[in-house]
Amino acid sequence: MHSIWILLIVSFLMLSNVSMGQDFTFDQFYANRMRFNPAYAGSEYYNHVSAVTQYQYPGLGNPYITYGVSFDTYRESIRSGFGLMITRDDQGGGYLSRNYAEFAYSYQFKVSHAVVIRPALQLGVGYYQVDPRGLHFPDMYDNMGGIANSNDYVAQTSMLYDFAAGAIMSYHRFFAGVAVHHMLEPVEFNTAVGGFVLPRRITIHAGSEIPIESGSRFRYRKKYGHTRIGRVSAYPTAVIEIQDGQTRAQLGGLLAMESAYVGGYIRKTFPNGDFRTTFIFGIYSDSYNFGYSFDLGSLNGKIFGFNSSIHEVTLTLKMEYKKQKRKFWWQRKAIFGPEF
Repeated sequence: MHSIWILLIVSFLMLSNVSMGQDFTFDQFYANRMRFNPAYAGSEYYNHVSAVTQYQYPGLGNPYITYGVSFDTYRESIRSGFGLMITRDDQGGGYLSRNYAEFAYSYQFKVSHAVVIRPALQLGVGYYQVDPRGLHFPDMYDNMGGIANSNDYVAQTSMLYDFAAGAIMSYHRFFAGVAVHHMLEPVEFNTAVGGFVLPRRITIHAGSEIPIESGSRFRYRKKYGHTRIGRVSAYPTAVIEIQDGQTRAQLGGLLAMESAYVGGYIRKTFPNGDFRTTFIFGIYSDSYNFGYSFDLGSLNGKIFGFNSSIHEVTLTLKMEYKKQKRKFWWQRKAIFGPEF
């Protein structure tokens, strides 16, 4: 029976895309804003229905696959945002899976003429499944390399309750935020070799909007030949994540044009993690956002290869709210991240 727990330990050591003790995160964090910080629930003037799929480490044979859907909305009469997220994380071809259902609530208020803050709370339920019946161990093979017998392990399940809190702030064209996930550090599994605690994760981010070309949203449009350039804005961003004694820092940004965006991030995990580089591409309109990211990591701190890559696809459908009442005009000035 100890073999299954040894494999479970190995899985938890490998489960992060950076290091031991960190849970899964998404490279396109602005396309998965609520999972990044619950204060983003209802932060834009759309109802959002979003989907994400992440394909991690294809060279492993049974790569990690994470996918989820979410919905968020904003109610201007009570200045409140609401969000619902459902996420599933599969490892080892379904050997270990984690399922989450999370509800987020945020409130928006004006501190001054230029400062808007959104605090938030998040409640979640996690359902874990371990199914080792398809695993093969060395003592199951015969001298010819065939499988002589099967294991007699049984599937096991576990449930946990999780809490998170966050806040984001807008000041003119600057934005920043902080989030604390797994506030009470819930126990994922109780095993014969001890309990697996999900460590608290603290995320801090800051950025700004830098207009490069004013576009139709402002007072003029520049003309080059017979074409016109629409809105072009840069969104430099810095993110720091702290979890289980490890710190992950990433720096980069996005360049949003009239109907497309590109960008990238470089990140490093301290003290002993490798570098990773993320490239992001996407298109958008008033009714949808579509993004793809390619994350390339170092192997053994020396080389880069496809086996260590992460691929992520996001799709968001946007349904615009009815026109805001005049007394809420100030909320449209708040910028909490890239506008696409």
